Amino acid sequence: MSDSEQSHKMCHHLHEKFSDSTILFGSLDESLLYEILARLPSRSAMQLKLVCRRWHSLISSDYFITFYNHRRHDTSLPLIRDRDSPSYSLVLQLAHQTSLIRCGYTYGCARSYNHRMLDLSFLPCSQSSGNIIELNASCADLILCSYKRRPLSRTKLYYVCNILTEQWVALPPAFHFTDQAIGFLWINILAPCSLCHCNGSSQCVPNSRHKFMVVQIIAHEHNLPLSEFEVHLFSSEDAQWRRLTVLSPRTLNVSRPKSCSGDFLGKSYDVLVPYKGMLHWLTSDCVVVYDPYDCPEGFSHIIDLPLESDSQYTCSSIAVCQDRLRVGLFYSAQGSYDIWELEDYEEGKWTLVHKICTRNLNLDPYHLFSDKCILYIHPDGNVFYKDEKNSSIRICNFRSGTIDHLYELMDCESKELDLERRSVLQISDQDWPTPVPLLLQNV
Repeated sequence: MSDSEQSHKMCHHLHEKFSDSTILFGSLDESLLYEILARLPSRSAMQLKLVCRRWHSLISSDYFITFYNHRRHDTSLPLIRDRDSPSYSLVLQLAHQTSLIRCGYTYGCARSYNHRMLDLSFLPCSQSSGNIIELNASCADLILCSYKRRPLSRTKLYYVCNILTEQWVALPPAFHFTDQAIGFLWINILAPCSLCHCNGSSQCVPNSRHKFMVVQIIAHEHNLPLSEFEVHLFSSEDAQWRRLTVLSPRTLNVSRPKSCSGDFLGKSYDVLVPYKGMLHWLTSDCVVVYDPYDCPEGFSHIIDLPLESDSQYTCSSIAVCQDRLRVGLFYSAQGSYDIWELEDYEEGKWTLVHKICTRNLNLDPYHLFSDKCILYIHPDGNVFYKDEKNSSIRICNFRSGTIDHLYELMDCESKELDLERRSVLQISDQDWPTPVPLLLQNV
């Protein structure tokens, strides 16, 4: 039998097998189909929308999403776990390239699972040639990104998107500031699950009950202590930007050493980290807490950092790890990295969870770290850095002292990697992908 005949026979066999499966599942009762699909990981369920129109309509329905979430919070039902779902994902942007790195915890230690290039072509701004989409902030599985229509323009266009569903919404143009902190806060509006027997005992969230807020904190005098700040807020509820003067409970020194928190160094802006329904801003000696919904006119409170009086850190980072706020401080002079966890949020009590000396890592001399080659430090124990010998990006796990993964994220012919144009955001998988709320003007 020739190769062409074998190929034809194989294709015919696959077609018959697929047709049989379609007939089998197509004849299933709708309630049984709900049960089968609701047991799948959300990523798999989303992919199955492509099988047929019936499945697309069923999986997209409000009832299925409510049923899907119901199966995961109802304690009377068998526990469903997605073994392939990571604890979080990191979106790493270097120059014009964007990558998605999925991470998780193995024996309490974070490891990267896989990596792929991220395609943002579903955004309308990517259709124009030469546009560079900046990743600004994230919350849950949603990302805030932006771009300028013209390089010298004073305004930016912001988009909120979900990279899994490719849903997006465009915000009205906003003023662009060089010295600023940008945050994005997405809020569930909790409601009783309609499928629960005990009314009001659950926290299922209907598909349409979400809202978000975009925050710009402006520091015009970035090198001077400040007690009041210009803040620009955008709410999905009224679809408008508004300007406020926000007061701080004490004078703040917002300038700090070069950040390893994933912000664009050349743009001089910090990323506000969402936690407990509020935004957290890492400054030189403290974490500033801001609640734009319940207390928009003033910062809620200040959490002092556990700094050493006789040492000055050169890099810092802030992130949420396993539902705890962590701060990482890198001291290049000592070659040490301290990871602090906020044990008592109300009292501002920190616990040192890891103190790592880079000289003790099981790495060859070419992999010794300096603040010049560090791209991003995540307080879970992973550091992204540029290999000084080539254009590769490496991930080292501080806790294990070994190289976790090697990613060729840049063209090998590139002689220099522009670290000024990089951004790293953390996103977390949800039981069901978060829908992007429609703005008032789009309803």
